[in-house]
Amino acid sequence: MPPVFRIFFQYMLGGLLCLQPLMGREGKVIDSLKHQLRVTASDSARFRAWGNLAWEYAITRDKLDTARLYADSIRQLGIFKKDSAAQILAEFYYGVVCRFSRKFEEGLQHLNRYVEF
Repeated sequence: MPPVFRIFFQYMLGGLLCLQPLMGREGKVIDSLKHQLRVTASDSARFRAWGNLAWEYAITRDKLDTARLYADSIRQLGIFKKDSAAQILAEFYYGVVCRFSRKFEEGLQHLNRYVEF
């Protein structure tokens, strides 16, 4: 094998090995948050877990529907419990989802409602 190919393969393999710990992080965080959601009884812990799940799914940029689903969950429980802070927290996560969806104007509207609260 020519030295150029060997250097190229070593470079590629080294890059993949360096990124491997980062690749598994997303799944572990999401699994941990889902477990926390299953075992928690408090609404505030549920809001936090849903918010963190919305964030984790939004930053992947390919699971934005799932991120919006968790923001919807925050909003719906906030409406059911008549918790205006939770409803406004959902606005923050709607803004984040819109930002990663490249819907900047809609995202700013959601974030402005969050900031004004």
